[in-house]
Amino acid sequence: MIFLSSFSAAAGSIPWDLAEYDEAVIYFGQVKKVYYSSNQAVIKPLKIIKGDVPVNGSLIIEDIGLTPVIPGNTYIFTGFRDSTQTYIFYPDSYDTETLKLAERGSFWEDVQKRINSGRYKETDDMRIDRINEALINGDSVRLSEAFGITAEEPQDIKAEDTSIAFGDFYKLCEKIEAYPVDIGSNINNSLIRTSVKLENGNSIDITSDGKIQVCSPKTRSIYVVSTEDRDTLLSSLYDEKLPFIYAGYVTAAVCAVLALTLVTLIAIKLTTKKKEKK
Repeated sequence: MIFLSSFSAAAGSIPWDLAEYDEAVIYFGQVKKVYYSSNQAVIKPLKIIKGDVPVNGSLIIEDIGLTPVIPGNTYIFTGFRDSTQTYIFYPDSYDTETLKLAERGSFWEDVQKRINSGRYKETDDMRIDRINEALINGDSVRLSEAFGITAEEPQDIKAEDTSIAFGDFYKLCEKIEAYPVDIGSNINNSLIRTSVKLENGNSIDITSDGKIQVCSPKTRSIYVVSTEDRDTLLSSLYDEKLPFIYAGYVTAAVCAVLALTLVTLIAIKLTTKKKEKK
């Protein structure tokens, strides 16, 4: 009884731990492949709620638990970077403010409340801002200055996922303060959310952890912005194309209908042949 009560207390702290510990990761991920014999799955992260998760790569989940996950479906995966334990939840949408989680485990309701309230994102933004503040090496500049653009010289802007008018882009960059970091620093390429190319030859990479890399033909600079400004910038440039959450079920249903149709056609054909023989 003492052991069970201790386990329940530890499990009950998980929703709080996910919010307060920097090592926590929470993200929407689509299951690409499942290895049931080894209890592993290959996951493509789609949308980050908390943590430094590589959105343009794939992750291997070492322990998917007792309930099998379905390839093609999207779930919310949670855990801690140094642990193989993964907690999986079934969301009904990507809208973190209104989504509902299907019950899985004793603490699903507490996790849902913290997702809906924005607590996980809030603590992650605090983490990122704290880390980036320690990297600052110089006075702030307007983002437009960092990018090398002026109102007098409009330029073509080519973003990966969407297009934006130069005037709107420039006004946005004039409002955002960017802080230079030591040139010896590097960005994590797996955290790049979108890239932009300007007519002046500069290319810009914007990461989920609030860093911006500006590369010209001759120089490279790295800046940090607040997580609030990061969100504003990404929302204007990055169009998330997210798959249907229950794609796996849809695929299974379609396959089932096709299989049933095929079986029916074969049965009708065989019946017709028997009648013709008679």
